Amino acid sequence: TTFERQAVLKVDLPEASAVEEREDPPEGLELVIDDTGRMFLNDQQLVDSEERTLRAAMELAAGDNRELPLTLRADRQTPHHFVVTAMDVAARLGFTQISIATVSDPEE
Repeated sequence: TTFERQAVLKVDLPEASAVEEREDPPEGLELVIDDTGRMFLNDQQLVDSEERTLRAAMELAAGDNRELPLTLRADRQTPHHFVVTAMDVAARLGFTQISIATVSDPEE
């Protein structure tokens, strides 16, 4: 069975030539960063995009479980420093399963 997730927030993901799709996505954290840098953790908008805010939100959402997979979905127009900040916070918190979502190239 394949599920398609519809989101209220539209994010224009970058393309990738090879994308592995999972039939049953694991439970985990999903961080969406829009083209202006607004952050949404598991569909909840953070009050700002500061490092301390993201850290607190991730700690609250994950509790003590750093084995949860984290999926990062950033719009192709997102300023690079927001993505780097998110990856840095996740790494410092001890998350090891971090993936960056892309969309497949429709011409392949």
